[in-house]
Amino acid sequence: MMEKDNSEKVPGTPVSGLVKRYFIYARSPFFSASVIPALFGTALAYHLDDVFHPLLFVLVLVGLMAAHAGVNLANDYYDFFLGVDPPNRYRSTFSGGSPFLVQGTDQPSRFLKYLIFSFALAGLCGLVLMWLVDQGIGPVFWLALAGFIGGFFYSAPPFKFSHRGLGEIFILLCFGPLPVLGAFYVQTRSLPWSAVLASVPVALLITNVIWINQFPDAESDERSGKKTLVVRLGVKRSRYLYHLINAVAYLSIILLSLHDRIGPWFLAGILTLPLSVRASFILHRQFDHPKELIPAMASTVAVQLSTGIILTLALILA
Repeated sequence: MMEKDNSEKVPGTPVSGLVKRYFIYARSPFFSASVIPALFGTALAYHLDDVFHPLLFVLVLVGLMAAHAGVNLANDYYDFFLGVDPPNRYRSTFSGGSPFLVQGTDQPSRFLKYLIFSFALAGLCGLVLMWLVDQGIGPVFWLALAGFIGGFFYSAPPFKFSHRGLGEIFILLCFGPLPVLGAFYVQTRSLPWSAVLASVPVALLITNVIWINQFPDAESDERSGKKTLVVRLGVKRSRYLYHLINAVAYLSIILLSLHDRIGPWFLAGILTLPLSVRASFILHRQFDHPKELIPAMASTVAVQLSTGIILTLALILA
């Protein structure tokens, strides 16, 4: 059992402790979902247009990670107040919301402060990029705005996209085409369809991370009125969509490797297929046993991260 956090009552809390808590609460181990699109989009720009601006890359990377932290914190904050997370019996590292709020070991006000800081930092990076790249309102602004709307209102009222069965679509967009296009655009000042197509496997693999993580949450989500697609379809049918998303992701890698502008090195992405198949087998058998799904959830995250790294390296080496 965790001890109650009384650090707010103690003056002079070390900065390092605050920073550490911030990264814990923001679920930093899952930042791969924002790091991979930043790396991939930048590598794609280098591959297609032979350009690389280090400062612009750093601003995109920090901005995306800060925005991702804000989305995670907002998700925990609003799901707690909307009564989604407290009744969850199957909370784990991968799903179920923040244990710090549910167990009362910290105050919601801290999450609110952290999420405001996160979006402020992301906004600052966005403003600098707008000035450096577009000299005003342009594609950087519109891509960032679309990402903010899709990410923040994933859980937050009044839209609550995840409650309306739209959350998965916004995850696909906000961690796939939007950040990949953003990273690509600041390097090249162009928005080609080839960049959108290349982002497909990145988008699908991160979508499957959120998809499988909703299986253990399905019971509490349904009771609280959070009608995710997994709740609407039921866990038994939803496992087939997980398999389909995986299949389409790897098929897209194969097809993209045949594209003249991408090249055969891209095919290396299918090296993670055995790990993906393993996760699918576990989910297919244990779809209604939340605790038994943890290895499959871990494998799904590993597939998203490792495949993204391989595809990024393939673009650089090609």
